[in-house]
Amino acid sequence: MKKRYFILFYAIFFIVNGCKKDNPASTDIPPSDSSGTVNFVVSELGMRNLRAGEYYFMWVKTSPDSGWKIKKQLLITYTSPEDTAIMVGTIKNISIENIYEVLVTIERTSNPATPGFSFLQANDFEVDPIKKTSRAALNHSQTLGDYSALQGSLVFTSKLSDSLSYTHEFYLMNYAGGIQTPSLMSLTAPPTGWDYGLWAEDTNFTPHEYFFYGFFSKSIGHDSDSSKDSYFFPGGWKPQ
Repeated sequence: MKKRYFILFYAIFFIVNGCKKDNPASTDIPPSDSSGTVNFVVSELGMRNLRAGEYYFMWVKTSPDSGWKIKKQLLITYTSPEDTAIMVGTIKNISIENIYEVLVTIERTSNPATPGFSFLQANDFEVDPIKKTSRAALNHSQTLGDYSALQGSLVFTSKLSDSLSYTHEFYLMNYAGGIQTPSLMSLTAPPTGWDYGLWAEDTNFTPHEYFFYGFFSKSIGHDSDSSKDSYFFPGGWKPQ
């Protein structure tokens, strides 16, 4: 059973600003230019706007420096019908071929001095010297961990008298022969400062509606919103 998680696909794309069409094509990477301006595009599937007081930031390393040279706040400027969020911006005084690592973080201040909660990273850039572009895939394996082995299922069930209550109530569990067991397999503990969140998406509405069921960190046990839960697993009942 395939699952849809917050982190599915991420990519970052840099392009030199103001390239002239009559510039002769070259197979060599253009020399560094400290006054260069670079446009960037970050695209990803399923990303959401943060809560008040939280901010997305992009941090950039450029050779020969070993530290984070540039930080840039990321704002979701557009979300496609396929639920892909697009973030665009401009970085000045940078050479595109010198970019070798990018980090995306969540911050609790609009002017962070150092990276906060890291959740995406890219360090394998492909530079096209002719088109003057650089592209890389952002991934979470180095920051949040590898979830490729994670799998599971859910059960819709309810003890309420309303015959339709089960359509609003589900749990991340297996239920066979009257016995409940955890359904999430290979769930590792989240990184320090993080919790898992359980959401339901209702596609009968336009735009789609989302319902939050609570935070959790283990495959067994109540989540953070368990006042009406009937079983000792993440999930529960929500009015919809």
